[in-house]
Amino acid sequence: MTDREQLIQLVHSDIIRMKHLMLSTLPCKPSELPWAQIDLLFRVTERPGITAGQLAENLGTSPSAIAQLVSPLEKQGLIVKETDPSDRRISLLTATPLGCEKLERMKTVARQHLSELMADLSDGELRTLHELQQKMIARRSQTN
Repeated sequence: MTDREQLIQLVHSDIIRMKHLMLSTLPCKPSELPWAQIDLLFRVTERPGITAGQLAENLGTSPSAIAQLVSPLEKQGLIVKETDPSDRRISLLTATPLGCEKLERMKTVARQHLSELMADLSDGELRTLHELQQKMIARRSQTN
């Protein structure tokens, strides 16, 4: 294994550990929603009118799994399904004002927690971290 491959493996492990640390040490659960539903709600607020098929592709899962995630969110009034006027077989998903409000509250808690986790980083280190993340995101966006 080359030095670069070893470094990539270490970064991968760090990302997984950081995600686990952030999720497991949140000072409080931002809601009663499972993380998969929070992720889905986030994506629906980012792309109003997204279809279940598009969500399945984005999340790397099946449309039936998306349906199982959507149903409770719809029952709680956090998202609505509307029929696509150009193809009645397709449902368009949109977050309701209640869904947007709930997600904003969760984001606020998450940002506060992240701020505490990053308290020991200097502004320069945070800027470098942000720039590196943006570079990786841009690379990923170009390949999709």
